[in-house]
Amino acid sequence: MLSVTTNDPAVPDTLALLVPQSHATTSSGDTLRPPTPVLPSSSSHSGANSHLSLNNSAISSRTSLASVSAAARRKEICDTWIDVEGEIPVLNKDDTWTPIYSGTLACKDFDDKNSWRDGCGALLDSHFLWFEKETSPPQTTKPRHVIRPIPLECLELASFDNEPEVRKQDLSMLKRAGSCFRLSPTKEQMYPFTIYHSAAKITRRYTLYAKSKRELNSWKDALESAIKARKSQQDPRMLYEPQVFNDDFFKISPRIQFTRGINYTGSVVCAASFSFQGEDYMAIGCDTGIYLNKRADDHSFRKVLPFNSPTSIVAIPEFDKLIVHCELELFSYSLELVIGVSQEDASSQPSLEGLEEKLAQGHGDVLSFKAGRVADRRFIVYASKNCQKVTSHVFELTDQGQNPQYPGDPSSSYQRLGSPLPISEDPLDATFILDKVAVYTSKAIYMMELTNVDNPWHEVVLELSDFKPNAVKRLLTRTKALLRIGKSNLPKILELVGKAKILGLMKTQNNMLVVYNDLGCFVDKDGKPADPSFYMEWERKATSYAHYGPHLLLFSPGYIEVRSIETGKLVRMVAVNDLHLLPSGLTEWPKLVAAMTRKENDGSYTEKLVELVYTGN
Repeated sequence: MLSVTTNDPAVPDTLALLVPQSHATTSSGDTLRPPTPVLPSSSSHSGANSHLSLNNSAISSRTSLASVSAAARRKEICDTWIDVEGEIPVLNKDDTWTPIYSGTLACKDFDDKNSWRDGCGALLDSHFLWFEKETSPPQTTKPRHVIRPIPLECLELASFDNEPEVRKQDLSMLKRAGSCFRLSPTKEQMYPFTIYHSAAKITRRYTLYAKSKRELNSWKDALESAIKARKSQQDPRMLYEPQVFNDDFFKISPRIQFTRGINYTGSVVCAASFSFQGEDYMAIGCDTGIYLNKRADDHSFRKVLPFNSPTSIVAIPEFDKLIVHCELELFSYSLELVIGVSQEDASSQPSLEGLEEKLAQGHGDVLSFKAGRVADRRFIVYASKNCQKVTSHVFELTDQGQNPQYPGDPSSSYQRLGSPLPISEDPLDATFILDKVAVYTSKAIYMMELTNVDNPWHEVVLELSDFKPNAVKRLLTRTKALLRIGKSNLPKILELVGKAKILGLMKTQNNMLVVYNDLGCFVDKDGKPADPSFYMEWERKATSYAHYGPHLLLFSPGYIEVRSIETGKLVRMVAVNDLHLLPSGLTEWPKLVAAMTRKENDGSYTEKLVELVYTGN
């Protein structure tokens, strides 16, 4: 039996962590348990159950001996809990978490509901943990967790009043050992309760079993108290609060009938927030075109360009540019002219037709586009496809007339940098990291130095050779053929990456963070895992993400998952209804703009525009 360094039973509130032993089992499902150890008397414990309280609510006010005991209990949990290889530890010894309660809890085998697993539940002030005892040759025993740790702010309690179930003990182990005793099957009443993750009510729903009604009630009380305490400690504000700035202009028509007098704009698909000559503006791309308004009057949107469902809009005020990516083409307009059109009277509103500069001419269809800043320089990068060949191009914005070496119109503001990069597949996105531009696909990352464009593009190969030599050559590969090795020999990271979709890449203080829809990986400049523990799974599959200040925001239906960019640690799960982030063509996010859809009585829908405002310190 694993336990904390033995404490004197006479000392109040210095309790040991009880980790369940492995038991001999029979073919009928019965378990032969060793004699129950003698527990300290009720004078030194809050109860004489088989589970032991890890922490008393008054522990912080106890003597220094009690504080040492709490530290010992923390150490015991850290030493007992074994993280998955390569995964950033949930329980860091340096983190400020406190053990609250623990005890033996069983669960049914996920593959065989007639088979049972004995395990240990540990309730902390930050997470709920459950792990079982697994015997691995040669004759060594280590815990392994089947249930991913659940943050208390995401932990929900379901039923605690279901009828008890009968567990038949397994005596097959003693029979195989040739025991001379006559074995008779025994039965045990097990008391179920169900918990689930609030952001994954079905896929992360678990039923655990206590050995008595008293234990069941003790777990219920401990869980309810811990969840309530956790929520009361958090700032009641949402951390990123949706603040409405327009809730009546953008409307989606009903399928059957139209309401006369209503201007149906269609769905909102992208946005750009910017300042120009001391005024703040918002450009919104919809199914029917691009609309612009001055933020001082959020209800005065005016249609300025007829592009249907643009992919992205970028405003670069310092160069008087509004760039639109729509229908596989890239257009550049004078920002001052576009703003002027939005302020003209509707009856005499001039047209911008013929005043655009068409970019990427001769390069084929524009598949993706991004603009970004490196120091005081502005760049755009786009990928185009021509005759089944995909290439990536980088341009720098300059003052007109200052780039006579630009191939084409010498008065253009866009100057090519370096040579086009041929790539083998459609790119997913691009970003700017320090003095480099990075273009990434589902299989690789390509980088070019912007300070020395004579250097060619180079591929960053992210390797996992430390986990399985010759099994997976690149972290970003999704080729499942490379993962066809025995599942029992497959490190979890390789299995996750094999199914994941890359969303983006961002710079941390010392490394890079590769953002997948299911997980994130910290890698160094050479593409290797930055540390022995370098990845973490998200609480919920993300559909998009944003980098804002020190936070990574992961968006999924109904939730925003806020994490620290530097550590990957969960900061907050923010529950939101029908909110989707509006994409921006900028790699940096001056403002986070999103839309929330509301159904009206006539069957139409209104797109409510909100800005996600950081409310933390």
